[in-house]
Amino acid sequence: MITNTYLSLGSNLGNKKYNIFKAINDMNYLSINCREIIVSPLYKTDPLHFDTQPTFINAVCCLWTELNPFELLNELTKIQKISGKNNAFMNGPRKLDIDIILYGKHVIETPNLIIPHPRMLHREFVLKPLVEIAPQARHPILNETMESLLQKITQNGDNTVKIEV
Repeated sequence: MITNTYLSLGSNLGNKKYNIFKAINDMNYLSINCREIIVSPLYKTDPLHFDTQPTFINAVCCLWTELNPFELLNELTKIQKISGKNNAFMNGPRKLDIDIILYGKHVIETPNLIIPHPRMLHREFVLKPLVEIAPQARHPILNETMESLLQKITQNGDNTVKIEV
């Protein structure tokens, strides 16, 4: 079965744009078996929780895969390791971070994987690029569009800025 999946990508160490684009490129060459990948514009985002670190570059991509969510997570972990994943502590600087934010209409809650991503509802740097490529995608629990979820959090100010590539 082929499932459309949305991934959030972020980087704030090294050549951030390169890290994001290389990860997307790597998805075509590992065992993810992508049918197609759609990538949002890149966004520059101030760090959260640990402010004394470089700004992030973030994006969201949509891909169609035959992998189940656990196989996909395993392959994404490989891509992060290949990139030299470097996140010494939670919310700290990192060369590459990839999160599964939606996997079709599935709801999964295990110790290693929670879908939909539990913090996506509060992260403009996830919702803003997601709305660029899938404004009418629906949250599988709340049954609200990504566009309406983004409108709820942007009322507090905008710290996510689209950048030119």
